[in-house]
Amino acid sequence: MDHLQFFGFSEDPFTNDLRLDFYFASPQHDEAKQRLLRCLQQGKALTVFLGSAGHGKTTVVRHLLEELDEARFEASVLVMLHGAVGSGWLLARVARQLSVELPAAERAQLVGQIYEQLVALREAGRRCVLFVDEAQLLASAEPLEELRGLLNLEYEERNLLSLVLVGSPELEGVLDLDFSLAQRVEAKVRLEALNLNAACEYVEYRVQRVGGDLALFDPKALKTLCRVARGVPRLLNTLADNALYEASRARRRAVSEPDVLRAAQDLGLLKPDRAEPAGEPSLSEMPTGGLPAGALRAALSRAAAPQRVAAPSHAEPELETALVFEEPEPQFLFPQGPPPKEDELDDLFSNLVDEGER
Repeated sequence: MDHLQFFGFSEDPFTNDLRLDFYFASPQHDEAKQRLLRCLQQGKALTVFLGSAGHGKTTVVRHLLEELDEARFEASVLVMLHGAVGSGWLLARVARQLSVELPAAERAQLVGQIYEQLVALREAGRRCVLFVDEAQLLASAEPLEELRGLLNLEYEERNLLSLVLVGSPELEGVLDLDFSLAQRVEAKVRLEALNLNAACEYVEYRVQRVGGDLALFDPKALKTLCRVARGVPRLLNTLADNALYEASRARRRAVSEPDVLRAAQDLGLLKPDRAEPAGEPSLSEMPTGGLPAGALRAALSRAAAPQRVAAPSHAEPELETALVFEEPEPQFLFPQGPPPKEDELDDLFSNLVDEGER
């Protein structure tokens, strides 16, 4: 029997497919969505939406699109593909998103076609919004230059387009490749991992969504699952599904902590030598708190010998909310303001040389 049928599910509760009807409005996701909405309503030209893989950036974007007023916004999503970004590729895709039937091969004409479509939307009282997903793949000069050019399109002294670049934290480094484009960023929105409470609610919501019993995961198994998955929705789905499979093989109607740990080991989410989640930082260094390594090692021992499972003698620490670290202030070689002119640079260099000789 299929393990999903074993638990009486109407469908897979932990699919990683993009299902808007499975959307869970966690505090983290709702915060990000509201901040993005504010940027669009204010007509900001360039917004950056950052989040690590599996956090649910695309889900937030798609859900936001469903809620935008079609009378005010013409919104769409452009997904970047590995190896597909070259000179002219981005402009041609933007033209197609704007329903340009025959995009021109020559860049100037192509920009003209895009401009005409944007002006037509503006005169109809609508603002064009373009989400560029996986934007960290724009790591070359040509597409960055094309993005900057799109931001320069204006009509009646107002920008015609709202761009939202969606990507992993590496996107910030990509923007640094084009100083002028980086200066145009008007807002940055970050999607954080779920904290312990939100992660547990997420798993329970998914189970309830398909008619399952909320007691399907015993409390200790649920907390361990959320800690090992670090509050990342994609990992929560994957680990929960595999833990369900382990429980079904043992003909148990509830998922236990040993089921979660066995699934985590098979998926490579635990370090075999330290009994901690794979990857950095270690479990004890998780931004959202952590399960002591000793407690997890003991749990692993119990998983290897389930007949001897016993409750730990010490209390588990509760998971804290994510820490926020302040970034250091940037250091400037020259005083902030307009860049020095060439003759000023020559004078500065000469003074430095003279001081060195003295």
